[in-house]
Amino acid sequence: MSNLEPEAARPRRGVEVYVLSVLVVLGAISIIGLVGLRTIYRPFSIPSGSMEPTLRIGDYMLTTRTTADKARRGDVLVFKDPKDSGYDIVKRLIGLPGDEVQMVDGFLYLNGALVPQEQMDRPKDQDPYSDVTDSRERLPEGRVYVIRSEFNNGQFDNTGVFVVPAGHYFFLGDNRDNAADSRVKMALGGIEYVPAANIFAKATTLVFSTKGARGRWFKKVE
Repeated sequence: MSNLEPEAARPRRGVEVYVLSVLVVLGAISIIGLVGLRTIYRPFSIPSGSMEPTLRIGDYMLTTRTTADKARRGDVLVFKDPKDSGYDIVKRLIGLPGDEVQMVDGFLYLNGALVPQEQMDRPKDQDPYSDVTDSRERLPEGRVYVIRSEFNNGQFDNTGVFVVPAGHYFFLGDNRDNAADSRVKMALGGIEYVPAANIFAKATTLVFSTKGARGRWFKKVE
């Protein structure tokens, strides 16, 4: 298993069923590694909130092997940290080689065109008095996914224009105010542009959550 980084008490029977389900899934993941399917499928755990609400702390997901030339805008990919930290990182692919990427007032611009957002209802698991909002973002190819804003006027809500160099890719976290992604310089903990050779997997399936969150079992990663 690879790493990328109180709810109400349940009835006893519910706890037993949940624990049994988790053990079954973990057993299946172990078998994947033992029988050699690891070359096709590889499990990862999520230790940080940079990809919320798509991927949350405690989630376990399966990935398939891939390469940069097969990647498409909007894919959730796993890659080696360009800082050579030894960690694997998961983020959403936004910019291809030659693309121009910019953030203006929290909105994404791709090659000079606004990427539209549609604001959703306030997340039910968030403080009703917070500034947290979720929105559906639609890329030019039609790919739709959900992003999160934790507060207004975030540090990286406004940026210069990033021109993605040849052989590199530009990534953003879905949690736009809490992600050290390609907007952030390596000296500040970010990843800047990611070399093609560092990309090795695509997130496909959210298997389960160790937090016991409902609706997060065998769910396709959008």
